[in-house]
Amino acid sequence: MNPIKFEKLPEIVDGRLVGIFPEQLKNRNIKDVSIDSRNVKSGTVYIPIVGEKNDGHDFIQSAVDNGASAVISERTAERLGLDVEELEKRGVLFVRVESAKDALKKLAGWNRSLSEIPVIAVTGSSGKTTTKDLIASVLGRKYTTLKTPENFNNEYGIPQTLLSLGPDDEAAVIEMGMDHVHDIDQSIELVRPQIAVITNIGTAHLEHLGSKENILLAKSEILNTLTRDQFALVNGDDRYLDRVAGGPFEVRRFGIDSDMLDLKARDCVSDTRGVRFTVGTDSYALSIPGIHNVYNALAAVWVGLRLGLTPEQIQEGFDDYSPSAHRMNLIEANGMTIIDDTYNANPDSMAAALDALEDTCGPERRKVAVLGDMLELGDSELVSHLDLGKEAAKTVDYLIGVGPASANTMRGAIRVRASIKGKYFADTETAAREIPALLQPGDIVLVKGSRGMRLEKVVEAVAGGEPA
Repeated sequence: MNPIKFEKLPEIVDGRLVGIFPEQLKNRNIKDVSIDSRNVKSGTVYIPIVGEKNDGHDFIQSAVDNGASAVISERTAERLGLDVEELEKRGVLFVRVESAKDALKKLAGWNRSLSEIPVIAVTGSSGKTTTKDLIASVLGRKYTTLKTPENFNNEYGIPQTLLSLGPDDEAAVIEMGMDHVHDIDQSIELVRPQIAVITNIGTAHLEHLGSKENILLAKSEILNTLTRDQFALVNGDDRYLDRVAGGPFEVRRFGIDSDMLDLKARDCVSDTRGVRFTVGTDSYALSIPGIHNVYNALAAVWVGLRLGLTPEQIQEGFDDYSPSAHRMNLIEANGMTIIDDTYNANPDSMAAALDALEDTCGPERRKVAVLGDMLELGDSELVSHLDLGKEAAKTVDYLIGVGPASANTMRGAIRVRASIKGKYFADTETAAREIPALLQPGDIVLVKGSRGMRLEKVVEAVAGGEPA
């Protein structure tokens, strides 16, 4: 965190100091900010968030007991059963605000404003975490780079990431997720990126947004703060992103197929070693399979070149890259290659994963796909699973469906290829128990489904105890 005096805290969060400012905190800097009372210590500002299940105000006393130096609260001290004079004696600053969530954002925005560094924001229907990690790995070859931690891409996680920005950071890569229109809008004013990346417009979030046009509108909120000499970096092969036009900012496009690209990959290859591609006269390699990952890598190449890295440094960043958990992880176990892509799923990412399985598997090896339910598809659930089965039947040698909706995946496959071999399981626990006996050495096994399906249990069972 950047140096911020406790004396500035009430002003920054538009709050009111209750009681007298503690003598112990005068001229001291805030060390960190936490919304979890268990993680506080001396120098910490505790901000209680009101959630669906828990109210952080119920844990203010615990935060104080654990050593918090400041508390921001929507409730009065009296209502919380706290003695303001006792807090003052203990060196605890108590600040009243209208909204603790807004206070978190205001403090995060203030801390962000103290860092004059390149900030890259990333969103998209799929591939945004991989793209964020690749950009951060590449920039890390030249700059001390902060990136969004796992699962911190929402309205609470983004401010917490920005609050961790400190004097030693030289660049930051912020992932921005969304479920509804205006979700990104609520945080983009805090992030204020110089480069905003949109990986693609797909079918994730259809349940809430209803159409890909609405998804485009929601994702495009990431461009709202861009100004002159700043950049929108978008997938130039995505027909919806063709609609992104420059305003005060400039638009740059990356891709493989279109003729209207600022950065184009050619000679793309995917196999068990990962993907390889060429940009201009420079060749790059990445150790995760799937041609779709070329797009994620291209965004990192463009950002790296823009921020002064050499192609050699960019490749070193790719060499340093480690996939986040359950995202196209290749596991060699029991004579098989397992593609663990169990983090999440939607129709577009399922199609990309099936392409990766096809690219990775030579003709002498059996292609097995373990496909779980795709959740949150709303009215498109039935058709999406039928279509998934039809696509799988074109390339997969053995198909396994897991979950209630995946019964339609199996039906779709049979409609295309009645002779397709496979098995259906109604739940993950049964699948994890029985799938290992269905496999054989030499198989390449793709395991993919929505996060709620917990298909990492299948990966662990197939790998014979290997960490999933």
